[in-house]
Amino acid sequence: MNKKNKLMKNILLLFICFQTAMISQTGQKNFIDQPYIEVTGNASMEIIPNEIYISITLQETDKSTKKSIESQEHQLKTCLKEAGINSTKKLTVVDFTSSYNNYFLFKSDVRKTKKFELIVSNGTELNKVYGILESLHIANTYIIKVAHSDIENLKLKANIKAITDAKNKSTSYTKALGQKTGKALYIREQSQLVEAYYPRYEAIGMAVKTMSSTNQRHPASEINNIIIKAAVLARFTII
Repeated sequence: MNKKNKLMKNILLLFICFQTAMISQTGQKNFIDQPYIEVTGNASMEIIPNEIYISITLQETDKSTKKSIESQEHQLKTCLKEAGINSTKKLTVVDFTSSYNNYFLFKSDVRKTKKFELIVSNGTELNKVYGILESLHIANTYIIKVAHSDIENLKLKANIKAITDAKNKSTSYTKALGQKTGKALYIREQSQLVEAYYPRYEAIGMAVKTMSSTNQRHPASEINNIIIKAAVLARFTII
């Protein structure tokens, strides 16, 4: 009796597996057999960066002729405050090193280097910083990157615009054939590119060094808007 029950259970299990496989194959076949159109939607957004990251390095090489790191830092923070830039929130220390060099009759010289990262919100603030660095004779500085505080949400909006573009293309194509676009069967993000051009390789430093001769260069004028490009592949039924 137990053997019969076990056999019946095995047969029932095989039947259920067979039915599930058949349903799955039928569903897949129905999906493939549906008339559909495949299109790629594209979108591009241009946004103004609201985060500009600047690297600033202060150096103290000779105590007898140069200002101390502490003095340079104090001057920098004072000037930033006077320019309306909150150094407490926007200026952070990235690295601070000291090196000891022996010279002459076992005398030692301490050489300090302190690296900061400053974030400004727009070109106006960037040009203010540029003027401050020039006035303090700080040339070892460059733009690290530009960004936007809401970049992920903006990338999502670019994808939505790309999907809308795909739907509009599909509608135009099917209309030309006297048909209509139905529901979406498949959507896939193909690619997304964020382009942000800004002057590199100590651009601000070079501008500071050449300020007295040209009096025209401004880092803000060399920063372009951030461009977000998106591409989405979509398939729609044809009705």
